Amino acid sequence: NKLFDKFYGFKELASTPVLLAMIATTVEENLIEPESLGLNPHLKLYQVYTNRWISRDADRAKLSSSQRLAFSEALADKMFWEGKDSMTLLELRSILKDLPGWDANPLTEGEMELDIRNSGFLTRDLDDKFRFVHRSIIEYFSGVAEVKRLIAGEKPRPYSSDGYKLFLGQAIANEWVERGQIPFPDYAWQVGRGVEIIDNQLSMLSMASQHFSDDMRVKCSGISAGVF
Repeated sequence: NKLFDKFYGFKELASTPVLLAMIATTVEENLIEPESLGLNPHLKLYQVYTNRWISRDADRAKLSSSQRLAFSEALADKMFWEGKDSMTLLELRSILKDLPGWDANPLTEGEMELDIRNSGFLTRDLDDKFRFVHRSIIEYFSGVAEVKRLIAGEKPRPYSSDGYKLFLGQAIANEWVERGQIPFPDYAWQVGRGVEIIDNQLSMLSMASQHFSDDMRVKCSGISAGVF
């Protein structure tokens, strides 16, 4: 109960029998240590949880684990920014075919449908549309996908979800620590991109800095901010 109450979304996830079993498995396998998660606990918790689920079905899935992860991120990103709770099988197929590396491991229509229907993150509604089992998984995957966009130099997008903001901030903080510098490329700070863009990037760095422990405080001072 402490695990479910402490971390965003897990209490609701645990109300679903399959998800509860998955959480229990990650704990039993010592993949999660709730008391020692340290920096960015929600991000790490969901990362371990989702990676475990993706690897669980690696032997029976036609899609590779990397494809399934990329598909989950792309689907969550699209649903989050388009404000959709569910998508048709046709829409999901389109997302799969647009993934990098699809040509190296293409699937038949039947194989795609089977992999989608067997996805641990998705559930099918009575109207034959698919949705993620919980909103927090959408927010996690879309937050991770957004950080990849920012690292690639894309402009930040506005957001309104507190859960998404939580995962985004922790993901930026994690990249910041691992790189030892701001994860956004130098050209992301060019004045020609617009003052509003730079302000948004600084705001995200400030948000990310709140996830550091006291001995890892981040000093934000324009683009020269660093970790010390």
